[in-house]
Amino acid sequence: MPLSKDYLASLKRRISIHQQEIKILRSYAKTINSEISSRAAGNFSDPNPKKGTIPSLQAQQEIIKAKIQSHRNLIRLATNNQVLRALEDISSNPEIALLTVNDPDALTRRYDLNLPRGLIIALERGEPDTRMRITFLDDAAPFVLIWDSDGLRALNELL
Repeated sequence: MPLSKDYLASLKRRISIHQQEIKILRSYAKTINSEISSRAAGNFSDPNPKKGTIPSLQAQQEIIKAKIQSHRNLIRLATNNQVLRALEDISSNPEIALLTVNDPDALTRRYDLNLPRGLIIALERGEPDTRMRITFLDDAAPFVLIWDSDGLRALNELL
């Protein structure tokens, strides 16, 4: 059974959020790059410049790069046909859902999924449907999502 329009719409919203985060992060990176260039040329916007600020800004750049990569990985995951097929099967086939509840790694084996490190999928079989908790333990872009018959929502949206 194909994923519902509501689920696909909620997935599209999640993808859009990650795309917006990438845009914001790129803007930050551009600002920091400009500041590094200015400071390297001896032009300081800070009236009291401190030594060592360029390495500090470069460290911030590395953090931003890691966050952008995390968001890109999540977008790739959310648009991966194998992942979408697995979600379709889980939502329409109670046996597959139960198998995954009892053995969370069964999902990755059955569908040959290559999930990012730190991504944990846990399913709870209940009535009327299966509820999935997707946790991403990543320093750059951690999150917890819940997927059920209402679609895909960030955990803080449930509170």
